[in-house]
Amino acid sequence: MKPIAVAALLLAAALASPRLSRGVSAAGPRPFTVDDEMRLRVIVDAALAPDGADVAYVVSTPSVEKNEHQAALFLVSASGGEPRRLGATLRIFSRPVPRPQLRWTPDGSSISLVAVAGERPQVFTVPREGGEPRPVTQAPEGVGLYEWGPHGDVAYTTLDPLPADEQRRRKDPSFVIRADAPDRPMRLVVQSRDGTRQTVSPPSHYVDAFSWSPDGREIAYAAAPRTGFTSPYAMRIFAVPPAGGAPRVVVDRPGMNVTPQYSPDGRWIAFVTTNGKSEITAPRCRCSSTCTASRTEA
Repeated sequence: MKPIAVAALLLAAALASPRLSRGVSAAGPRPFTVDDEMRLRVIVDAALAPDGADVAYVVSTPSVEKNEHQAALFLVSASGGEPRRLGATLRIFSRPVPRPQLRWTPDGSSISLVAVAGERPQVFTVPREGGEPRPVTQAPEGVGLYEWGPHGDVAYTTLDPLPADEQRRRKDPSFVIRADAPDRPMRLVVQSRDGTRQTVSPPSHYVDAFSWSPDGREIAYAAAPRTGFTSPYAMRIFAVPPAGGAPRVVVDRPGMNVTPQYSPDGRWIAFVTTNGKSEITAPRCRCSSTCTASRTEA
């Protein structure tokens, strides 16, 4: 959705707050307070349906009593009208703030988002016409990012599970995590329509972001060989089939090379880069690379 449209929805949500509007009309103009701010509702995500007929969006309302943001999913016609609440039983992921990652399934029949199952964020779908939410993923460590492939498969990032001995040690109140300790790798997993899961990135790749090719034959992802503050400046871009296999290098040069995105025809991959420079202050730009060679073009 265009930023202007989202901004209009944000303003409409704020002005539609019954309690806030009643306070202004009854007492007249007055200074804006923290209590007023806590009554504001904010649209934190929006997604236009593939056919352009509807808009799904998530409204966040701060709760002082629960010390959290409470999020709710709505669907409204793109031409206007009364919004409908969907998926009311879902606990939309909101740590520290709502991050629902709204998507539409490729066939446009359902809306997907990240909600909490147990204590972990997982992907759920909600039927466009209403009905009970359906869980899609059951990642033991929860889902980070996710994207639908064009044929209905879903790819997502997740951490490797903790070894059993470390799980026991972390339950000890005296357990200490060093600030510079290497973390578990963030892996790329592909789940087919029948629920079969396949981890397609090796343990040596700490995956940061990814993108499906338009034909669904491969996934490009950015990954570093380590974690830590400077890891974004060691990112390379790889491509791998969704069924797994040895990743091939698409962009291999120093510095930051992140957020890969395929062109509509699938021939190019655009990405953000520091043009071979590894300094934190290095300027960033958008470059593109062919999908079949390890070279870049500005």
